[in-house]
Amino acid sequence: VGSEMCIRDRLVVAHGSRSPRANEEVARLAGILADRFGKDFGRVDYAYLEIAEPKIAAAVATLAADGVTRIKVLPFFLAGGTHVAKDIPACIAAAQTEFPTIRFEILPHLGALDGIPELILRHINNVAGTDRG
Repeated sequence: VGSEMCIRDRLVVAHGSRSPRANEEVARLAGILADRFGKDFGRVDYAYLEIAEPKIAAAVATLAADGVTRIKVLPFFLAGGTHVAKDIPACIAAAQTEFPTIRFEILPHLGALDGIPELILRHINNVAGTDRG
């Protein structure tokens, strides 16, 4: 857009867990996405809605300090419950108020993505081997 530099980020937002191992899975996923696809669409970071750190507000503040101007938020949730429908949008609305120069977009949650049923079925079949009964 003209000579204006646009720094993009994908922010994977998960629930957060008391289990460090579960939180590390999210961090690892963000790292894999960044390694494989970051050159195509910018940075990939992660945040948690509750329990674990960084929370969404802290992650966005860091991204803003780094000069990020566009953030696409991926809710890392299988179901579109209250966290997806209300809590994440409320956090992003608050972040938009605090950082009005950043353009936010909340993507569909993981469970709503095309291909998820097929991916699950393929996984079940792979784990079960040839036994489909």
